[in-house]
Amino acid sequence: MFGGKDEGSYQLIQGLTAAGAFFDEVALQPQSFVDQATARTLTFADAKLWFNCNPESPNHWFYQMYLKTPRPEVKYLHFLMDDNPIMGEVEIEKAKQMFSGVFYQRYVLGLWVRAEGVIFRQFADDPSRWVVDTLSNDDLRSIQYITFGIDFGDGTSHTIFVATGIRHAARGIIALDEYKIPSKGVSPDRIEKEFVTFVQRVMSEYPGVRLTYAFCDRPETIVNGIRNAVERERLPLKVVMAQKEEINTRIYAQEKMLNLGLIKILSKCQMLIFSLKNQVWDESKKGADVRLDNNPDIADVADAWEYSFEALIDEIGVRS
Repeated sequence: MFGGKDEGSYQLIQGLTAAGAFFDEVALQPQSFVDQATARTLTFADAKLWFNCNPESPNHWFYQMYLKTPRPEVKYLHFLMDDNPIMGEVEIEKAKQMFSGVFYQRYVLGLWVRAEGVIFRQFADDPSRWVVDTLSNDDLRSIQYITFGIDFGDGTSHTIFVATGIRHAARGIIALDEYKIPSKGVSPDRIEKEFVTFVQRVMSEYPGVRLTYAFCDRPETIVNGIRNAVERERLPLKVVMAQKEEINTRIYAQEKMLNLGLIKILSKCQMLIFSLKNQVWDESKKGADVRLDNNPDIADVADAWEYSFEALIDEIGVRS
């Protein structure tokens, strides 16, 4: 058993002789690894290769090589989510509710379709399903602790702070507050002071709610400065580097949480609302699903928000 996780993985099987190979979730593996594994089976005239995967873009190398043009030596079985033998009707219906748009077409219908247009179409069409002016008493009691996400600006970008409430038993997340520092001419000292003020504001709005982590983007020098400022002010918060999950992992997690009703956003978080409504797939990246990153009012806010909860994706149960 070998893991084809990156372009260097082919080295794990270089020189191996095999009579066959099974590639689980092949669309997530680099072509170099699959090509090397396939080459390892050439010694055997009757070698067999098995592949399974969820569909990606029709420009994906696997679709182009094995599925686009029918080949007599390739047998292609197209399954729907309804064909899953270990899921009952209730489980299948629940799973379908997790997806919409391109994700529904791929993971439920099994179609190789391009990711294009608005990413979170359901949110863009009707933000009121997730946006609230105030939190109910039940919502307030459900917040177990608060995390912060910080994305540092550089050049034309902005520095963004987002405060997120994490609900008990990982039952969802709530966007509580946000703050922007236009980055032109901003100093590390200003970032430190304004983050301390932001944290103090959140603490005053949610007294008694535990603070845990501030998840920060690079560079480390600014992170260290914020950490020192937080310690000087004796704020009950641990400043750490963000986990920096793959962007599409973060997108997929939000797609699930939106569709399952696991996200709430206070209406005062206008930057986040604007970002979620206007995130789009980059049409110039024909071979991959890439979020367009040309507007700091969209991308920087998205990063800060996602840093605040990405460490909990597994706990919430919304990893791809």
